[in-house]
Amino acid sequence: MFENRRDNARFGFEVVVDLTSASGFWMGLSQNLSEGGLFIASANLVPIGENVHVRLDLSDGVGAPFEVDCEVAWHRLVDDEDSGIRPGMGVRFLYLDASAQARIMTFCRARREAQFFDLD
Repeated sequence: MFENRRDNARFGFEVVVDLTSASGFWMGLSQNLSEGGLFIASANLVPIGENVHVRLDLSDGVGAPFEVDCEVAWHRLVDDEDSGIRPGMGVRFLYLDASAQARIMTFCRARREAQFFDLD
């Protein structure tokens, strides 16, 4: 049985991210973002447990792209172009400075609030 172990809600967020790991440098495409990490669609998978350095641009109009160290938490190996499912990896943020953390929290909360509205 599947157990959802996520601590934070995820929100669709598609942007090119730059990644650096012990095995090299490449670009991926984020598919979602939470206050705890993000999913990066990429055929280049870093082993689970290894660290990656991610350059992320929220395009939120608040500041420049920022960099964050992450740990690879899981892989998705499925590649189904018809359904839009891509292989990639879920990464969790290891350390965010106060500014980056505030920007991500504000970004995610704005999307959470946009999903709920009163019909009255």
